[in-house]
Amino acid sequence: MHPELAELGLDPVDEPISWAVFGEALLRRTGKLKGILMDDTFLVGMGPIYSDEVLFHAGLRYDRTPASLATAEIRRLYRAVVETMHDAVKYGGTSLDDNGWVGLNGEPSGYQDHLAVYGRAGEMSPRARGPIVKARYGNLTTYFCEQTQV
Repeated sequence: MHPELAELGLDPVDEPISWAVFGEALLRRTGKLKGILMDDTFLVGMGPIYSDEVLFHAGLRYDRTPASLATAEIRRLYRAVVETMHDAVKYGGTSLDDNGWVGLNGEPSGYQDHLAVYGRAGEMSPRARGPIVKARYGNLTTYFCEQTQV
């Protein structure tokens, strides 16, 4: 194994992980949830798009810390990670421009058609009567629903 690969975190697509293993690894982390989700030493393959989608489906704000989460919230986060990443693979990933890549089968990616919050600032939230909000997160932008993500 390459030394670089030894430092990679959990891969919810390649190998099933239990919510308990996920939760234990999460609770050992400090920082904000969005940053933790995008850290390759915690989870593999999660960038700004998927982290926003995961947090929306889990009903959690990007700026929460692992220590602030109840057990039920950790379980929701775990389920959202697994379901979002499997859906992203099922639809061939996400391309946000006209020059999107194609998969091995020659088909273009399609998960961008299923995004709930990412890039949808000002649009109505799929779960609430309010708009999706765009906020700064470090040098990135994050999208979330103020009414349903706590």
